[in-house]
This record gives sequence, C-alpha cells and structure tokens, in this order.
Amino acid sequence: MQKIIEASDINMSFGDVKALRNISFDLKESDIIGFIGPDGAGKTTLFRIIATLLIPDEGELKVLGLDSVSDYKELRKKQLTRLYTDTSVDIDSTKALIDSAKIYDEVNDAYFDATNNISPNAD
Repeated sequence: MQKIIEASDINMSFGDVKALRNISFDLKESDIIGFIGPDGAGKTTLFRIIATLLIPDEGELKVLGLDSVSDYKELRKKQLTRLYTDTSVDIDSTKALIDSAKIYDEVNDAYFDATNNISPNAD
C-alpha cells in the first residue's frame, strides 16, 4: 500500500518551547489515525506542518512522496488538508473564509519564498 504521509524525526520549537520532539510515523492509504492530547501538546503544529503552513526545525515530512518544504507549492495545489478552529461557520461566512484563505496563501507564499531565499518568480 502507498504511504500517504511519512514523518521522520519532526522537531518544532517556538522560542524555548519545544512543540514537537522527534515525531515519526507513516500513514498508509487505508489507515485511520487520531492525534489526541491536551491543549499545547503540538497537534495543531503538526497539522500545520503537514499542510505546509509551517516549516519544521528538524526532520523530514513527505506527503504523497512530495517533500513538505521543497514541494510545498505542489502540495498546496492538491488541497489535501483543512484546519478549522471553529466548526460552527455558517454558509454566509464561506465566501469571506475563502477570500481570506486566498489572501493568506499569497502572503504566506511570499513569506516562505523570502525566508528561504527563493525568488517569487522562480516557477
């Protein structure tokens, strides 16, 4: 079976706070997993790394064989993940949410490119 996600020794810190320490796992096509833990345990941080919204300090993460750092643009095109902090969003808010996401994506792309010394027109 194809591996969907391959995480190897993922580490992420925010200042002195270690959000993730040596996280490793493989997720295959038919697997169903859950990440359970108290607030501040690193669940959202891990999902943000999977969604290419954060770059891990150390380790390697592949989604569908694509590297979450070097292949982030290709992964975003696939729209594999969604992060919701509030699931009670009504239908009228959907357009605003989509517009905000598009703006965020453009800003985040520019930030990612700038912090990794990638030219914005490098495609």
